[in-house]
Amino acid sequence: MERPSRLLLVSELRVRNSAYDVSLSRSLLTWKRRTSSPVYHPFRPSVCHSVSVSEIISVREEEEENGCKDDGSWKKINEREGKDCRQAFTVLHVERCPQHRWRCAEVSFTCPEAALCQRWVTGIREQLAATTSRPKQLLVYINPYSGKQHGKHIYEQKVAPLFALAGVTTHVIVTEHANYARDHLRTEAELKKFDGRLVPSLSVGGSGIHHGPERSFLSDSSISALHLSREERTAAVTWNMEVTGSNYFQREHAQTEVTVPGLLLPPQPAEGPGAEPQMERPSRLLLVSELRVRNSAYDVSLSRSLLTWKRRTSSPVYHPFRPSVCHSVSVSEIISVREEEEENGCKDDGSWKKINEREGKDCRQAFTVLHVERCPQHRWRCAEVSFTCPEAALCQRWVTGIREQLAATTSRPKQLLVYINPYSGKKHGKHIYEQKVAPLFALAGVTTHVIVTEHANYARDHLRTEAELKKFDGVVCVGGDGMFSEIIHGLIWRSQVDGGVDPNCADESLLPSSLRIGIIPAGSTDCICFATVGSNDPVTSALHIIVGDSQPMDVCSVHHNNTFLRYSVSLLGYGFYGDVLTDSERKRWMGPARYDLSGVKMFLTHHYYEGTVSYLPARGIMGTPRDASRCRSGCVICQHNGRLISKKAERYQMDEETDREGEGEWKTIRGKFLAINAASMSCACPRSPKGLSPAAHLADGTTDLILVRKCSRFDFLRHLLRHTSKDDQFDLNFVEVHRVRRFCFTPRHCQSDSDLDLRENGKHQIFGQICRNHPACGCAPAYSSWNCDGEILTHTAIDVRVHSNLIKLFARGIEEPTVFDDLTNPCAI
Repeated sequence: MERPSRLLLVSELRVRNSAYDVSLSRSLLTWKRRTSSPVYHPFRPSVCHSVSVSEIISVREEEEENGCKDDGSWKKINEREGKDCRQAFTVLHVERCPQHRWRCAEVSFTCPEAALCQRWVTGIREQLAATTSRPKQLLVYINPYSGKQHGKHIYEQKVAPLFALAGVTTHVIVTEHANYARDHLRTEAELKKFDGRLVPSLSVGGSGIHHGPERSFLSDSSISALHLSREERTAAVTWNMEVTGSNYFQREHAQTEVTVPGLLLPPQPAEGPGAEPQMERPSRLLLVSELRVRNSAYDVSLSRSLLTWKRRTSSPVYHPFRPSVCHSVSVSEIISVREEEEENGCKDDGSWKKINEREGKDCRQAFTVLHVERCPQHRWRCAEVSFTCPEAALCQRWVTGIREQLAATTSRPKQLLVYINPYSGKKHGKHIYEQKVAPLFALAGVTTHVIVTEHANYARDHLRTEAELKKFDGVVCVGGDGMFSEIIHGLIWRSQVDGGVDPNCADESLLPSSLRIGIIPAGSTDCICFATVGSNDPVTSALHIIVGDSQPMDVCSVHHNNTFLRYSVSLLGYGFYGDVLTDSERKRWMGPARYDLSGVKMFLTHHYYEGTVSYLPARGIMGTPRDASRCRSGCVICQHNGRLISKKAERYQMDEETDREGEGEWKTIRGKFLAINAASMSCACPRSPKGLSPAAHLADGTTDLILVRKCSRFDFLRHLLRHTSKDDQFDLNFVEVHRVRRFCFTPRHCQSDSDLDLRENGKHQIFGQICRNHPACGCAPAYSSWNCDGEILTHTAIDVRVHSNLIKLFARGIEEPTVFDDLTNPCAI
């Protein structure tokens, strides 16, 4: 079974000077016009255009002055005076016309940047290249005497230009007499060099010429044996051929065995841990019917990747530019299908519902599909649509068909282990789970084993020792970032112990955990959930778990003198953020407000700390910490683990051991720092939508090391305020950022127990910066503390290493916000 379709590209582009939300998946290119109306219309049809990727002919890049070059180079559209030039590309695709005719239509998309335009063109071409059913080379036979003797003209004027657009190479042969094509195929044709996937030849002419190519390969009789060979991609076909007399053939009996090159073979499954998955075959329709939705007739179709329903129109007039009014839901985002029961009531066991029509009408059968619907601010909700069928048997086929596709989706969890922290945040964790999350899991048929934690580190200790993890498909934590930290510490530790890896060795390569982790946000900050989903909404997170999303994440291991301290997935902060956490721990009675008070206090205190930072730069990767692009769903950089996909990467490809320990690669910085931060993700939250490092990636095998040197309070305030604005927080002369794979920090003085006491005493002085140049006086502390994902480390000298893709979350990354802006759909469950 193919994997559920995922969006490969999502952007806001322009079509005919109107804004459209455009998305590309492996099976569909969709563009939907944006609307400015904030009013939600639950039954308003979704006006959108969609084209199957399998029916895209080609993508054409444009050139200057609205002219298209023959070589297909870029087109720069000159806007009106005062506007900047934009980039455009045109997609040529199949469009259906009356009387079963197909035509080549085109749609042009205008992008704000050339780089974005290039990504779209490259993405579409990659999907076309991955479609193995398309021919690349064809052998063409033309009969110039068939019919009205227009065969050659038809091919040259109508067919050859389309082949050229699609990049199909042809070898054309004009037949000279009867049986020319047959004899040529039998004896002279070098068939192995042609790539006709279905039939490696094309004939142009009447039915007579078809006798040649067709009977040279397969007769009208049935095939008795078919042998496929992957290595040679050939098929040996044996059949019994019995042909009655005709102008070209006499009656004959023969048993022939030939080799037909280039037949379409199923892609070979990926083997081994490093093998790349093969491209799925183009989607085929499994069910097509005319059903009714709210007393209106709809054409409803189901494929392996999409459920689509389109309202039927009675107008016989063909409008080539009229938008296709349709609804579509990805099969991967269907939660469940619900059968209905008599008298408009729904039974708990989900049995059939018979809708009693008005007197005189026959009874009809109905079923309801519950699916994901996107709302503003990256939120998901559970929506439903009911279909009415004329017959119970048809209704049963639809329900069975949809359930079969859902059952074949192996990424969906069936059993989950759920930990609830009843004390996190506002102590609403248990209520949130029971009222919002558990009903959704029940609808989707997900079985759960719920454990309410009793004290700190309860979940960590239970996962390390008692939990029977083999019977679960994932672990869900209901709580904040601290609860999530407990889960990853338990799972990673369990994986290393089971695999015989020593967690205390900083140079060990850790084994990834096989279980995915789901986060139901119920804490104070929920930074990790916000940075991976885009919203701190429990329902949204539950739906991501149900559909079986998977998002790999990097994890940093923190050691001190070959002793394991903690794992970090978001922020490691020394200086300002470490002091804020240390001070806020004394004010836990204040709740979340303690962070604001401690932040103001530490800003006024304005401590800086001396030390040495050594780091191993991340070479041979894509992207920098100051990129304008962000890590979003389907991120190309994360998919390739941050590695360059070009010949330039060859100079950086080195042995992993050399990359980790080579002394020549390490760089050292000494100085006085207000803050030293390592961000393994953007660390975005509602108060800082961009985060500490906006361009950080979730799974590129690196962390962004941010060094804020000694500066004035005013300059430091400028740096902090830029986290909440669109300004670049790194564009300051006292701030530097490096993308690294590993780093070490050593404070200026050797730490001892007396130093720890000295630090605690010094932090009681709000304005200790007056004597900050003399730490020994007791007014200013000599050391700060490391803030590791909201927990205080007991040591300041640490060794940090990034482990790529160590864990996986039930998430897909933040989707582009333009997809949701016009989908103001607060539908209830």
